[in-house]
Amino acid sequence: MTKLILAGIGCAAVVGCAAPQHDQLRVTERGQIAPTAVGAFADCMADGWKAEQPALSQVRIEESRRAEGMRIDKMAYSFTAASADAFDDGRVELRTGTPTNGGGKVFDACLSRFAAK
Repeated sequence: MTKLILAGIGCAAVVGCAAPQHDQLRVTERGQIAPTAVGAFADCMADGWKAEQPALSQVRIEESRRAEGMRIDKMAYSFTAASADAFDDGRVELRTGTPTNGGGKVFDACLSRFAAK
């Protein structure tokens, strides 16, 4: 039993060290919104991702101002599961580590809501 527990801890440590960070995620979706809607798009993403999470989930949403716009990160434990960038010029991007990390449904809804006309 002790060996099994130690093996589980070892696997968790290895996975935690190899977890993707923002620069390791790949762009899975892109779009264009009105430049005046960047803040509202970021709020839409953060609120949508928060609404998807169960109350006792280990997922947290972080919204931050960057030099070129806003970034919204969906964090699971210590790694970035998905990230959305809304640039000041209206470009938006969704980055994920794997297709199962999700975020696409919320991204699509927010993009549809704030799409450039």
